[in-house]
Amino acid sequence: MSDRNATLVTLEPCDVFLTRGAGFVSRAIRVFTRRFGESRTKVNHVGIIVGEGTMVTAMAIEALVKVRKQPLGRYARKFDTAVAVY
Repeated sequence: MSDRNATLVTLEPCDVFLTRGAGFVSRAIRVFTRRFGESRTKVNHVGIIVGEGTMVTAMAIEALVKVRKQPLGRYARKFDTAVAVY
């Protein structure tokens, strides 16, 4: 998503976001979080928007090593990470 488009979208609390990274750890998560016979996992991370804003400024809660609240822009600015919001 370009920076111009990222400022046009307004996210609201309770929107859910999914990310798909291209790095080794992201790919490993997608491989090892499925059962034998299941189709390939499409995303490797999920979180919830808790503070209204754009794709760059909206605040999200996500479960990493600990549950953290941080801007969604952390993912929106990475060129190798796809972000989908529902």
